[in-house]
Amino acid sequence: MKPRTRAHLQKRLKQIRRMHSVKYVRGAREHNGDLMHKPATELIDDILDESVDLIFYGLELKDRLKGMKAYVDRIESGLAVVLIEDIGELHLRVRDMPFAVREGMQLKIGVWR
Repeated sequence: MKPRTRAHLQKRLKQIRRMHSVKYVRGAREHNGDLMHKPATELIDDILDESVDLIFYGLELKDRLKGMKAYVDRIESGLAVVLIEDIGELHLRVRDMPFAVREGMQLKIGVWR
C-alpha cells in the first residue's frame, strides 16, 4: 500500500471510530440500555429500520447531486481542484481525466441510474 493510501485509510478509520463512539453512546441513552442485552428480534427490526433509512438517504443524495454545479477552480501539483456547489472540494488527478482540464471549466455531475 502506498504511504498516501495508508494515511488516507488511517484518517478514515479515526473518523469512523469517533463517529461510532458518539452514535453508540447516544443510542444507549435514547434506548435506555445497552446493546448486549437487547432481544434478537428487536435487533432485526432495528437493522431493517436503519437499512430503509439508508436507502432514503441515498436516493435523496442522488437527486441533489443531479442538479449540482461544479467547476475546476484551479490546477495545482497535477490535481484539478473541483468546487462542487454546497458540497466542497474534490481533488482529481488531471492525468486520470479522459479530457483536457482547464481552470474555470464547468463539469457535469454524473450519478448512477
